[in-house]
Amino acid sequence: MKALATRFTMFVLGLFILSYGVALAIRSKLGVSPISSLPVAISKVTGMTVGRITIFFYLVLVVAQIIILRKDFKVKNLLQIAFSSVFGFFTDSALSVTAALAPQSYIIKLIFLLTSVFLMGLAVFMLLVADIVNNSPEALCKAIAEKYSIDFAKVKIWFDLSCVAISATVSLIFFGNIGLIREGTIIGALFIGKIGGFFYRSYKHKVVSMLGI
Repeated sequence: MKALATRFTMFVLGLFILSYGVALAIRSKLGVSPISSLPVAISKVTGMTVGRITIFFYLVLVVAQIIILRKDFKVKNLLQIAFSSVFGFFTDSALSVTAALAPQSYIIKLIFLLTSVFLMGLAVFMLLVADIVNNSPEALCKAIAEKYSIDFAKVKIWFDLSCVAISATVSLIFFGNIGLIREGTIIGALFIGKIGGFFYRSYKHKVVSMLGI
């Protein structure tokens, strides 16, 4: 029971860190991660907060999983809804806390961006170690990969590209530009997973042993 409580705590802390990674990427104005790009674009169009749009977006992804997996969808995966709500709240909170941050020079913006990529990579590691439930985007990619026998990495790449393409289209239609699809989007796509993987390979066993999970 103690081990489960520790894993839940780590998972929630991972979501908290992830939210600040998203917030710093937005504040850098150099581009957000592929998954965040769509909620950010829709937020600018509707005026709703990024956190609320993220909650709705993740809910749609859970529904998509249910449609794809049907009887193979596990009840445990409904926890994604609860955790997406927590993540949405954390994201809005992080954006509120960082509202006064408005870096002007490119170097400072780049520091913000790289810090955000590091934080998101660290958060990915913590979510993987906690092993409570997959984040909704990864869970949908996994469902598609398993259902149609497609390599997960390929599904993830196409999912990320789809998010970026839809986000860019929405921004072009309403604002005449591609919004926060910039170099940071590419950097995030290339390195967030790699950083998370590095931590996972290097420190998973140490953390599991230290926390007794």
